[in-house]
Amino acid sequence: MKKKILFSLITIVLLLGLTTGCNNSEKSKNKNEKEEIKDVNIAKEYTELELLGRMAKFKLQNPTNYWNCEDDFGAGEIDAVYIPSKNGVEVPNYYEKENISGVIFQTSDDVLTSESNLKSTYQRWYGIDIEVNSIEKGIYKRHIKGESSNVYYEAYCFDYEGDFDGEKSDVYYKIELIIYKNDYTKDEINKLISEYNTIIDSFKLK
Repeated sequence: MKKKILFSLITIVLLLGLTTGCNNSEKSKNKNEKEEIKDVNIAKEYTELELLGRMAKFKLQNPTNYWNCEDDFGAGEIDAVYIPSKNGVEVPNYYEKENISGVIFQTSDDVLTSESNLKSTYQRWYGIDIEVNSIEKGIYKRHIKGESSNVYYEAYCFDYEGDFDGEKSDVYYKIELIIYKNDYTKDEINKLISEYNTIIDSFKLK
């Protein structure tokens, strides 16, 4: 009888130890997650951007991982391109690169285009398989995401009413992120994606 009681007590102690260990592990995990989030500082001031027929604003991280090159690369649909740059310093000779990564603000019909057409287009352009999801996240109506060994791609699509000298017209738009992964370390890629999400979450039409 004493042996049975002793065995039961040992079992209870072991179970308590395992439970405590799991809880400590979970607490440690949550603490690390909070520390990672805490490490991301968001700028106090908004960055303003002129879109087609509308003004917008958003926040970058501080320090930022992007630089506004103020170049539309000869494409009329592009309003701005923020290319990767530590602390947002000017990137010399960026236009000489074969592939340019960055956050691109541009008019686009991707919010309307059929899922099948989008999938074939992005496979043709970037060699990636994308997921297309209808969403309700603030102004955003569609989320596109895909990745290959060489390319990371993500876009949030929406529409808004533009003002053209007093005349109103619908404008279809997207804020996209494209990263050519061979040009950056894993840590750099994670930072670029993190700040892209800061832009998306803080983006407002004026």
